[in-house]
Amino acid sequence: MPRLWALVALGCLRLCWGVSLQPQLASVTFATNNPTLSTVALEKPLCMFDSTAALNGTYEIYLYALASSGSPRNASVQDGANTPLSATFQQTGGGRTGPYKAVAFDLTPCSDLPSLDAVGDESWASEVLDAYLVRVGADGTCLSDPNFQGLCNPPLSAATEYRFKYVLVNLSTGSVQDETLWSDPIRTRQPTPYSAIDPWPGRRSGGMIVITSVLGSLPFFLLLGFAGAVALSFVDMGGSEGETMHDSQITQEAVPKSLGTSEPSYGAVNRGLPLDRAEAYGGKLQD
Repeated sequence: MPRLWALVALGCLRLCWGVSLQPQLASVTFATNNPTLSTVALEKPLCMFDSTAALNGTYEIYLYALASSGSPRNASVQDGANTPLSATFQQTGGGRTGPYKAVAFDLTPCSDLPSLDAVGDESWASEVLDAYLVRVGADGTCLSDPNFQGLCNPPLSAATEYRFKYVLVNLSTGSVQDETLWSDPIRTRQPTPYSAIDPWPGRRSGGMIVITSVLGSLPFFLLLGFAGAVALSFVDMGGSEGETMHDSQITQEAVPKSLGTSEPSYGAVNRGLPLDRAEAYGGKLQD
């Protein structure tokens, strides 16, 4: 079913060009978020410039952009010599003072367009989109890159109306061969105010978010405290074992020393009577 919608959307593209001759927004089938804050996706002018007769020579298509408030609705994109304008984004203040050349790409013959059957193939989806669509404002670095060479297609301004025009240029002569009308105004999206941003799908306030964050981190701190308590308990057990072993060694060393101090008393008994009693005993023997 999606492939059928793609065929209808891109097939209608060719018919629409033959009627309105205006750049059109890309189909929602291929660009669901279009336009964005800074980009606009347009359908390329497929089979339009070469629909009635084959073109001989080398051609390119220039896409011009213009801020709606910057110039008249029918602003010209060529000079008096039928040469296409080469004004850039910087020179026109982003299209506010006049049209600027935003994108240039080769004219692809109808016979060389990629098959629409490849739309459903993810490996070919990017190539198909590049062949059928062009995005204005897709280059976010060309303005800030001092070494950038080429055509700069910087982001558009938010909440601003733009109009676009395709121009067929003959590269052999450098002149404009054909061109479309200016598109209807296309407005880029407006940024959402900060106060309108929903802070949470459940519409929670900032305080509830903080509380949720604290409660979410609480198990980590509890686990950390538990691990610290276990580590300290092992350290205390190791200290108690060391003190017990030290006390046992001191006790074992103290016992022999106490026995040694009592030896003189035992020796005195073994050596005989005290000296005064021995003298008295000797006097009695002489009598």
